[in-house]
Amino acid sequence: MKGRRYRRPSPCSCVQPPERAGGRNAADLLDVREWFDGLIIHQARVLQLSRLVSLVALHCVLRGNARRLN
Repeated sequence: MKGRRYRRPSPCSCVQPPERAGGRNAADLLDVREWFDGLIIHQARVLQLSRLVSLVALHCVLRGNARRLN
């Protein structure tokens, strides 16, 4: 008797894997492909946000150093 395996929830509610009801068919594979494309787009947005945070932090550090020198 096979039970359903526990799947950890996604860290972001907007990225959820598609539910698969049975065997693999063309519709299942298309759903997985669309989900994977969405995941890549989501990761790119997260990366852009982390770059923005890094730039803001660097700007604050440099501005603080400039104030100290003046």
